[in-house]
Amino acid sequence: DSLWISISPSSGNQAGDYTIAISVEPNLTGADRSATISIICGGSKITITVTQKKEKEDGEIPVAVADVSLNKSELTLVVGDTATLVATITPANADDKTLTWSSSNTSVATVSETGLITTHTLGEAIITVTTTDGNKTASCAVMALPGITMTMVGDGTVGVELGGSGTATLNWGDGSSEILALTDSINYITHIYVLFGNHTVTITGADIKYLRCYVNRLITLDVSKNTALTYLSCGYNQLSTLDVSKNTELTYLNCSNNQLSALVSKNTALTHLLCKNNQLTALDVSGNTALRILDCSLNQLSALDVSENMVLTTLDCRYNQLSAGALNVLFGTLQGNTGWPRSIYIEGNPGESGCNKSIAEDKGWWPW
Repeated sequence: DSLWISISPSSGNQAGDYTIAISVEPNLTGADRSATISIICGGSKITITVTQKKEKEDGEIPVAVADVSLNKSELTLVVGDTATLVATITPANADDKTLTWSSSNTSVATVSETGLITTHTLGEAIITVTTTDGNKTASCAVMALPGITMTMVGDGTVGVELGGSGTATLNWGDGSSEILALTDSINYITHIYVLFGNHTVTITGADIKYLRCYVNRLITLDVSKNTALTYLSCGYNQLSTLDVSKNTELTYLNCSNNQLSALVSKNTALTHLLCKNNQLTALDVSGNTALRILDCSLNQLSALDVSENMVLTTLDCRYNQLSAGALNVLFGTLQGNTGWPRSIYIEGNPGESGCNKSIAEDKGWWPW
């Protein structure tokens, strides 16, 4: 039934030896093909299978793919991040280098036709590349973990403190990385940058609860993908933005002495908020219903409302732009207290001398 192959002679009726010539048409189909020749004599049958390789238009046999490999066999990424795998076909002069990419778990990670991986949720996925020619495969195991990224400027020694359970992997952004075993006690780790520049640090771990990155010349900090965080201290850096809206477990936040002009903090579990010496012109703490300590001194606040902060015991709003009227309004939002007097610090505000401190005092607060 194969029109591309013919034999001669196709039959015989005499005893003796036969020489059979097999002729084929050029194979320009783009794929190998096979045909079966059956020779029957009496009750005997001989079967010959003929396979014809695909050809190019010039008649040459294409160079077949022998193997494919990837530049990485394992990859750990922060949820939401991307990375590109590079596939190498052997031999390099193979004619058909087309590839197909696939993921074993597309809810965790997807892959594009160019090998670009995007992680979506926590978990593991196997990324596989398959050659069209020969169905050769190579795979990379991708682990998507919660993570923290930060950008440090300069050179010299930097350090971070971490706490939690399991392990944390620190990629320092200069080609070096290390794995740290986390415990309930705080783990302090340092690194020395030889070259001056911007260094992007990535910290991954399934259960990082504590991060202190004080005095590290940070210009960016992204903790949104590490929702287990309960303690964050990132003061004395150069941060102009900070979003902790997704860190719903956070109880302690110290972002003092940065360059923040806005702060997104709706964390209902937060008990301590220290954001002094920034550039805040407004501060909304209405969502911080568990707040007990608030230090927003040395900013540019012209108004402040703590009416939703029912358990607040200490409020430091010194050296802002609060007028006498604004301070009186603030006093009016303080919760009444019949126990030990609570403290509110108002020194250095324009309205310090003209405000009515008795409003606060009548509620059991001491204005300082």
